[in-house]
Amino acid sequence: MKVALKLFFLVISVLLLVLFYYMPYEKMNVPLEENDCLYFNLIHKPCPGCGMTRGSYFLLHFDIKKAINYNPNVLFIPLILLSELICFLHKINRNKLFPIYLIFTVSLFLIYLYRSF
Repeated sequence: MKVALKLFFLVISVLLLVLFYYMPYEKMNVPLEENDCLYFNLIHKPCPGCGMTRGSYFLLHFDIKKAINYNPNVLFIPLILLSELICFLHKINRNKLFPIYLIFTVSLFLIYLYRSF
């Protein structure tokens, strides 16, 4: 049962990636000033996750320069997905992924500080 559920989520994830790949960029290109982001509207600075969707879109289309311009943390997405896939295929305990997630969290915070000032 547990393996079937994991396989189901893996298939759904791949399908979502394929749909995201074929989604027109114009559908997600919302200017930041018109954004509904509460954080941006209160602080008037981008939140740590600002640009991740658009950055992921360009990363999926192998336009690394644009992806990094939107949010440099987008480069951790393939690393996290690959580590999750390896854990799934080799039945490795997910607790061993803690260092990867810790690096991602610290970098998210540091890049946020850099972009804020």
